[in-house]
Amino acid sequence: MKEAIIIGIGVILILFIIWLVLKLCHKFRSKVYQLFIKAEKVAKKGQKMDYVVSNLYDYLPRIVTIFISEKGLRWLLQKMFDVVSDFLNDGKVNGK
Repeated sequence: MKEAIIIGIGVILILFIIWLVLKLCHKFRSKVYQLFIKAEKVAKKGQKMDYVVSNLYDYLPRIVTIFISEKGLRWLLQKMFDVVSDFLNDGKVNGK
């Protein structure tokens, strides 16, 4: 009986963590896309990624910044930008 309760609590905890991560990922993606669009309007050519990285790094919770550096965030944002750019090119994510 105790094992079933522990397993049930464990499953609920795992589901809560998955839900929380998905919610935070959605907020993160939305903020990134907003900053990409804003950077197109306010940042000079060649400084757009710097604008997005610095503003997003300030937006991240302190606990997250312990695990990811600005350099790591820049790499992640570049990958996200490449995927979005590829999709906008021909409506598919195919590397063309």
